[in-house]
Amino acid sequence: MEAAEGNISIDGIDISTIGLQDLRRKIAIIPQEPVLFSGTVRSNLDPFNEYSDQHLWSCLEKAHILKDIEALPSKLDNIVTENGDNFSVGQRQLLCLARALTKQTKILIMDEVTANLDYECDALIQRTVRDEFASCTRLTIAHRLNTIVDSDRILVLDKGSLAEFDTPLALISNEHSIFTSMVNETGSANAALLKRIVQDREKLSTQQLVELQLEMGHCKDEQQKQDEHQIQKQGEQQIQKQGEQLTHSQDKQTQKQDEQQIHLQDEQQTHLQDEQIHPQIREQEGLELEVSEHKNADNENGRSE
Repeated sequence: MEAAEGNISIDGIDISTIGLQDLRRKIAIIPQEPVLFSGTVRSNLDPFNEYSDQHLWSCLEKAHILKDIEALPSKLDNIVTENGDNFSVGQRQLLCLARALTKQTKILIMDEVTANLDYECDALIQRTVRDEFASCTRLTIAHRLNTIVDSDRILVLDKGSLAEFDTPLALISNEHSIFTSMVNETGSANAALLKRIVQDREKLSTQQLVELQLEMGHCKDEQQKQDEHQIQKQGEQQIQKQGEQLTHSQDKQTQKQDEQQIHLQDEQQTHLQDEQIHPQIREQEGLELEVSEHKNADNENGRSE
């Protein structure tokens, strides 16, 4: 693939001027989605059969996956299915790390390596990277700040453009920097640990860094639990409010129906009373008419006499 514009130079050499195979041999990449090829564990670690079994086992041990491979029936010659589906995501990622260790390159690119892993597995990878690639140029792309907070330089992107580029200490010392705001957004406890790593990075050992990363992971989990609890509480309050509104609406509807029922009953009662009264009126009117007729007859008889 030819570059559309610009160039990438390593030690002053434009990488487009050297062979692709030579370039690939000098750079190791660990992607976000771990890629394994159909074949064997050995062919995935050493596709050109350049290294000894002892070296491969050593790399597997440094990648913290030695016991998993030793437990396989055929060990290094065990079959790897298409896309490495017979391994878990974490195992595939550690095998990619072992492959990078096998090459012993001077440039390591890690693209969201631990995005899909738990904090324990993340800590294992970070420990190996710091110990085994200490003399290697590392380019790390990550959203987890604990993964990059002890880097020599941090580049912050905003909407795809370069927003900040400086040492972690310089960025964290500026309370208005985007990086500082990102640190503070992780929560007070986690932010305090991140700032401690930045301020003491030269004094902290790899083990201390890993322990702090695990502690940050626990802080993050605790913060996530609190957020989930808050969301659940808000959801319950919303449901309760909707229930109260529904109950109020139902009460109003019931009241309206009761009023309509009472009005209907009143009308029926009035109608019933009318039906009972009208015959009496008609009977009374009949009697009055009969009495009147009798009186008229008597009067006529009196005049005749």
